Amino acid sequence: MKKLPQTLKLLAPAMLLLLSGCAMQKSATGTQDILLKYHASPGKSFTVNSNMSTVVVTEQMGESMEVAISSASESVYKINSVQDDGTMLMEKEFKSMTQENKNPMGDTSSDFSTWIGKKAGFQVTPAGEVSKITGLDQFPDVVAASGETLNGDYLESTLKNDFIKLPNQPVKKGFSWAVPDTMEVEVNGGNLKQDGSTTYTIGDKVTREGVECIQILVDGTSKMTGEMEQQGMTLEITRETKTTGTLYFALGKGYFQSMDYSATALGEVYIPMASMSIPQNMTTKVSLSTVFD
Repeated sequence: MKKLPQTLKLLAPAMLLLLSGCAMQKSATGTQDILLKYHASPGKSFTVNSNMSTVVVTEQMGESMEVAISSASESVYKINSVQDDGTMLMEKEFKSMTQENKNPMGDTSSDFSTWIGKKAGFQVTPAGEVSKITGLDQFPDVVAASGETLNGDYLESTLKNDFIKLPNQPVKKGFSWAVPDTMEVEVNGGNLKQDGSTTYTIGDKVTREGVECIQILVDGTSKMTGEMEQQGMTLEITRETKTTGTLYFALGKGYFQSMDYSATALGEVYIPMASMSIPQNMTTKVSLSTVFD
């Protein structure tokens, strides 16, 4: 049985998932409204640690194969300057990154050493719009343990989707807003498209590790379709994913204190050359935590 591709970067916020945050314009106590926005002072920096684990189960000719992929990363973000409208000019530096793939056909790992110490610049508005990404040409191709080739184009596509789009109005507990979840990526000689929507709901004010935070509940669905090439064969991919999670935004810091996601995906890989359909069942867990300076 041949090894199947795992397009993890399109499942949910993945190993390169960046920070999200908020700042309070009014007190979060009682029923008073708050305004969520990204903000920090020039010169500030913080470190984001992320971990992701995915288990993929495929069924083929009555046999089941399980692949377990785990990844971890540490990245430092620095605010270089802040414009009059609150837009932050930032940079991200990769401090460490690992990915391992365990499967019956042999374990593999990725070498991200050429990315360590490299920086990507970008700007982000208080509402989470990312643009003017620079430095992507510094990142050479890396073949991930999951089978994809990752490079500057991959970083750009993920960076634009890593900041949660925040509502342009004051909110309070129970308020919800929906954000389209759309992405298109060229991968392994093909093109994969993801369409969906994620709903965010304001929860309670809580204290975590001595930090006052606002809880935000996450509920999303998405569908992926497209084709890619592997070992000279065309693979047609379809997958539907359900994501849930909880975010905690640090009120005094302007960035998230932590976040946890879980996702389940059901789909299939169809191989036209062999007239073969291979069901897939995927479960993913992602956790991130921020260390403020």
